[in-house]
Formats: sequence, C-alpha cells, structure tokens
Amino acid sequence: NNVSKISEKILKTAMKFRKENKKKNLSYADCIGYIYPSSNPSSSTTTGTGSTGTGDSKDVMVSLNQVLADVKFPSDIRDLGSIISKLLKFIYPIAGVGLLVFLIYGGFAYLTSAGDPKKMEAAKGIITTAIIGFIIVIIAFWVTEIINYIFNLKIPLS
Repeated sequence: NNVSKISEKILKTAMKFRKENKKKNLSYADCIGYIYPSSNPSSSTTTGTGSTGTGDSKDVMVSLNQVLADVKFPSDIRDLGSIISKLLKFIYPIAGVGLLVFLIYGGFAYLTSAGDPKKMEAAKGIITTAIIGFIIVIIAFWVTEIINYIFNLKIPLS
C-alpha cells in the first residue's frame, strides 16, 4: 500500500483552487485530487481513474482512499448506518426540544392573539403542526426499533 503524505502546501493550494472554482461545487477531497497529481509528478501510485499518477494533464484525480488513507476513524464507525445511529442519539432529543419551543411559541401566540380569529387559528396551526411532527418522530423511532428487533440488526438507537 503506497500512500504519499499530503503536504501543507498542497492543502493550501487545494483550498485556493476550491475558492476559485466555487461554481463547480467541489469538495476539498476533489480539489486535492486535482492539485495532488500535478504537484507530485514522481508519484507512481494508481489513481481512482486507473491512471498511473505521472502528473500528466489527463491524470487529474486521485482516489479518495489515497487522499484520506491517514485519517483515523473511531473503530465503531464502519459504514453509513453506524454514522446515522450515532446521529440519532442527538436527533431525538433535538426533536423534543423543538417540540417544546414550538409549543411555547404557539401557546404564547394563542395567549397574545387577543381574540383575533386569524391569530388564534395561526397559533392553533403552530401547536397542531408541532404535535404532528413529534408524533411522526415517535412513530419513526418505534418503527426503527421494531425493525431492529425483528431483523436482529443490533443497532443501538436508544
């Protein structure tokens, strides 16, 4: 496994390249892929495009695996599912806080409507929407728990 270290100069050049090509919506890894072969002509590693990394104009992309080879991820993050499982531990409490904020906002709007039917209906709509959204989150949680149990996926959601 022949992996080259990426210098700070290449990283800065890639950041500049990304700024100059904002309209192309490139990631930093894409920009490093464009910069790295031209700045490292002696490289003989194989790139993601199947070329040999000789620095030719055709050789513009480096495999993302080569670029990120030295990045250390926690051992329990193996795939997209494990990342989502980790995020869900934060998403559910955030949904609860969101419910509380919207219920308080809707209640305040209802109390300050001063009998105006339009304002009262708008406030009722806020409260109703908040409760429906929270019910959807609860149902989604329980559906994932049930699927997790039925198929024995061993995904820690709670």
